[in-house]
Amino acid sequence: MTDKKQWRALVVDDEPVFTARLTIALKTLGFLADAAIDCQTAIRRILQDPPDVVCVSLNLPRDSGYHLCELIRRSPALHRVKIVVISDRHSPEVIAYAEEAGANAFLKRPFKRELLAECMVTVLEEPRAPQVEASQQIPGTAFALG
Repeated sequence: MTDKKQWRALVVDDEPVFTARLTIALKTLGFLADAAIDCQTAIRRILQDPPDVVCVSLNLPRDSGYHLCELIRRSPALHRVKIVVISDRHSPEVIAYAEEAGANAFLKRPFKRELLAECMVTVLEEPRAPQVEASQQIPGTAFALG
């Protein structure tokens, strides 16, 4: 990724196989990566030791990825944490709602490792939180960034 520092990521998803694959992919990209299976576990970990980026699914048990995004954005202590929503639901309305909830990027499932790497670099090297807009889909890619 970058020579400056080792980035830290938290994957929040309740699908064990996908979570393991994404965590491994992030580690191969040079991240220190960990995982949580629900919103409550994730917010505890994020508050204890904020990662650089949270990769969150929209469908979580007992809560939603949208809610986790909102919790992160409401906390002044977490203003530097970047959020990448990862979902197989990607209608313009879903992407717009993720933006409203505070996502920095939206990665459509399925995706290739190269696209994950591009998304992470773009999000983490952005000096401020970019806004995600469905109308700003990058042709030929599966993520939207501001």
